[in-house]
Amino acid sequence: GKSSRPPLTVSKSLTAMSSIEMHAIPTAQRGSVGSVAEHAEKKEEDVKKCNPWTILIPLVFLAFTAWAVTMTVLYATRDNNDDNTCETPVNVVWPRLLATDYARSQEPRLTVKDCLQGVVYNESAGGYVVFPSNQEYNNASQDFSLFFQSYPVAVVYAESVQTIQNALRCANTYQVLVRPRCGRHSNAGQSVAIGTITLDVSLMKHVVITTEDEVLQNGGTGAVAIVQSGNTAGQAAYRLWTQSGGVYGLPIGQKPTVGIAGLTLGGGFGFATRQHGMLCDRLVAVEGVMYDGTVVFATKDNEHADLMYASCGGGGGTNVVISTFYFRPTNVSQNVTTFKFEIPLDPIETAIEYVTAYQNFSYAFDSRATANLEVESTNMTEIAGYFSGSIAEFYSAVTQADADARTNGMFSNLSRWHVSNIPYIQAVLQLSGWETSVPEDLLDRFENEQSYFQYKSFMLTDIAPEEAVRLIIEKNQVVGRNGFIFEFQSLGGVNSAYSLVANEATAVTRRKSVRHCLMFKSTGFDKNLGYYYLGTMSNVTFELSQMLGTSGLGAYTNHLDFELSNWAYAYWGNEDGATDANGNALAWNYTMGNLQRINLKYDPLNLISTFQNL
Repeated sequence: GKSSRPPLTVSKSLTAMSSIEMHAIPTAQRGSVGSVAEHAEKKEEDVKKCNPWTILIPLVFLAFTAWAVTMTVLYATRDNNDDNTCETPVNVVWPRLLATDYARSQEPRLTVKDCLQGVVYNESAGGYVVFPSNQEYNNASQDFSLFFQSYPVAVVYAESVQTIQNALRCANTYQVLVRPRCGRHSNAGQSVAIGTITLDVSLMKHVVITTEDEVLQNGGTGAVAIVQSGNTAGQAAYRLWTQSGGVYGLPIGQKPTVGIAGLTLGGGFGFATRQHGMLCDRLVAVEGVMYDGTVVFATKDNEHADLMYASCGGGGGTNVVISTFYFRPTNVSQNVTTFKFEIPLDPIETAIEYVTAYQNFSYAFDSRATANLEVESTNMTEIAGYFSGSIAEFYSAVTQADADARTNGMFSNLSRWHVSNIPYIQAVLQLSGWETSVPEDLLDRFENEQSYFQYKSFMLTDIAPEEAVRLIIEKNQVVGRNGFIFEFQSLGGVNSAYSLVANEATAVTRRKSVRHCLMFKSTGFDKNLGYYYLGTMSNVTFELSQMLGTSGLGAYTNHLDFELSNWAYAYWGNEDGATDANGNALAWNYTMGNLQRINLKYDPLNLISTFQNL
């Protein structure tokens, strides 16, 4: 092998000769040896002086250092920007600087910050902009789930369609991605992201009731609710109810603080889904703004009908920024019957039997009720919802469903049902879980609901087997209600409005086969506990996926999930045997292909996007 010792030079080798070796040389010749050593050293110095590398290497190093310093100074001063805004991708910064450094030095250039400030303040479009240097930035960049706080270039609070247009034009000019935001409830924190512009529409809260003819010019006399996209679900329901004198409502979900935009675009189910369909099924038109500032108005019959298709189940934060929804409201002038049926979780065998039977009972129930099963406490779960009818009609429907589902009288003991006949708006409050009966409270955000939370879900095409129910209940008992929550959202069944919509009519897939959405929520008010509960939920849902097999392949579009490997199919895949209204087979990727084409049409630069969009 090679020696680790460095080789000796000629001069060093002669000098290193031992005294014994030197004495072996005749005295007369010793002078000549010294002359040889001196000559060798001189020769080596001459070689060093003539070696070109000894000159080139320092010169190259100095040249590179000077170039790097120059480019760094140009980069640091090119925008005179204190907020670290980024107007071009990092991988093209240096080439652009080399090509345009002279032009930049001759004429000052606007930044995305300057652009955003100008379109909001100078043009009086309404709203304001928050930059990283502003005091309110931390709050502005925080989503409702405390898991998600990111660092966008800016947060634009729009007060008008013009502000949305101008902000998108700035983003398009400087090629900065845009994340729309309404209620901050994005399950994966996708309304804020590093280096993007968050376009918040929460200041746009107008609600107006008009006629169908005013919107569609079709001679229709039915009512249409014009709802700006900045409303929460509770705000939209309350404003519509008060303006109509208690006549109109919307089939919103359980959480009034959820933004109406995200809820609608992802589908939107709740306590009236089986009677009135998904919230997006009530749409007659939408108004949105494209990446270049173009405003589009879409109906089911005009040239933008494809955008209407994508606006029902295609998911929020893509294609366009929706500014206004046009809903066909539901008539809620009559009182509704709220109901609750409690199921003790101990003993566990009885609880498993009831939860398994519930899945057949709720599927067979009268479509005027959407009976959901959810955790009430560590020791109790319950079936809850409201029925559009009287208490007597409700009892009759319970008895009929118990017989049709063949649940052996488990639910026909009417004394176990806690019922009350109340106005619709009171039912919305009661089922929200809030400790209030004042309808005006729907206008408040209830910020104390913020925690470290996240959702996961399965769209079930069959009942969850007993082993799956056992796993869910046992884990809930170990972790506790406040850390690990589960819920069955009833969707399909006899004459369910959810199932009556054709598979190809909207981007909501599996209409004919889905029975329930099985949802899980991990939540903690402490960060460490939040992550612990999230890990628990991930482990449970992984085990469940093995138990459920093909009956649990789907997931709810609004529950964006980082851990889904085949997320596109989970959200928008069509099951085997799916057909359109005429009985023609639909390919498994039919909806996915439609959404890809629509996204390319309205947002070819993919400027308005999330981490899971087509």
